[in-house]
Amino acid sequence: MPLPKEPRQLGYFGISAFIVTIIIILAYIYFSTGSRYLVFGVVAAFALLFCNSGFSQKKKERERKEESICTFSKALPAREHDTWVVRAVYEEATRITNFPIRPSDRLGKDLGFHSDDLDDLAYEIARRAGRSMENSEVNLMFERVTTILDMVTFFEYQPKEPDRIGFSINAD
Repeated sequence: MPLPKEPRQLGYFGISAFIVTIIIILAYIYFSTGSRYLVFGVVAAFALLFCNSGFSQKKKERERKEESICTFSKALPAREHDTWVVRAVYEEATRITNFPIRPSDRLGKDLGFHSDDLDDLAYEIARRAGRSMENSEVNLMFERVTTILDMVTFFEYQPKEPDRIGFSINAD
């Protein structure tokens, strides 16, 4: 289930760090007094980027510490979704994010998933939910999955594995 290609954007801190780095490089070239300012500027810029990368995840962890699969399933329309799929999507996505997810979370922008992550994740969710990944390109949601709710819908459109359709008791 490939993620639609979204343009990557630098955040506020990323743009700020880039601008600071450019200014420092230009100042170094202009003054040519030594490399210590350049080194300091580059280190400061990368420090800003590094600090910003973990900030949004920590914020989500604090905001959602009381949430669980119960709040996730209550946010979905009642009785419209396969509970096996809902549980598999929630548990597998939460295992990667390390914080509770919401149906409205965008896979790329909010959760930071890449298409490689989604391929591995899709096969594990399909296995747990008893869904086949064969012919997924004919699925109505193929290449349209942008949110967690879209992911749930994608797997509901996938056919069930033959051994999960039902069971029979062998009388022999």
